Amino acid sequence: MTGGLSLSGLDWVVCLGALAASILIGLWLSVRAHSSQNSAGFFLAGRSLRWPVIGASLFATNIGAEKPMHNNLNNQMVCAILI
Repeated sequence: MTGGLSLSGLDWVVCLGALAASILIGLWLSVRAHSSQNSAGFFLAGRSLRWPVIGASLFATNIGAEKPMHNNLNNQMVCAILI
């Protein structure tokens, strides 16, 4: 392996196309949502979500790559203090 990253022209077209599509979809949804509701309705989802969806969202937001290691270190500290 010679090292370095080598991208062809097609790779760049696909990456930039995906980025442009993501930005355009976000802008389109933003304009559409802005015309139909206010910011409180956006952040509260119109108060239409049920508790399992909200719970899953909170759980997914709280999970990260460092969470299992953090919990393990806390458990080790508690054990060391108790011993």
